[in-house]
Amino acid sequence: MGSGWRPVGRARVQPARRIDAPAFLVYTRPERAQGDETLPYGDGKTAMMTVSARSLHILAALVWYAGGTVLLIKGGSLLVEAEVLEPDRIWPWLAGIIGLLLGGLKARFIFGKSIKRNLARIAALDRPRAWQFFSPGFFVALAVMIAAGASLSRLAQDSYPFLISVAVLDLAIAVALLGSSIVYWKQRAFARQPAGPSLD
Repeated sequence: MGSGWRPVGRARVQPARRIDAPAFLVYTRPERAQGDETLPYGDGKTAMMTVSARSLHILAALVWYAGGTVLLIKGGSLLVEAEVLEPDRIWPWLAGIIGLLLGGLKARFIFGKSIKRNLARIAALDRPRAWQFFSPGFFVALAVMIAAGASLSRLAQDSYPFLISVAVLDLAIAVALLGSSIVYWKQRAFARQPAGPSLD
């Protein structure tokens, strides 16, 4: 080594600077309020499927009104078909009256109570799901009734007595559905804070 060489001190290395992410890119889990019994975090799929009781009331009423309207139109068309098949007979008029009377009785003593029971069932649900606006048994019965109604309508073609009979059945159920729907309004089922369901 030359006499003029001198050791050079170690180079000082600057520590890496920490770069913080912008605030809008940082996710902060919200704090749960004390006593909050809502769905646990991370269960997003379940949270999306959970609805309010009011939403279930609206869905149930929509199905109720839709069924009554469809049957009312179907029963009326069967009476028109019977009139075309054998005009100037009194049976279509009698069928309409009988259907109205039977439907009123069904609305008062059967369908109205069914709505009240369903509202009470919805009120008892802990975490209502969108498909729980009716019980599973009701959906099975509904499918059976739709299939039976379609079959009866096909069998009634070109048969005057059968047309009248099926028309009475359709009109009676239609009037029962539409007439009993007043229970939804009496129970304030569509209010944001509905009254407690009554089975009286």
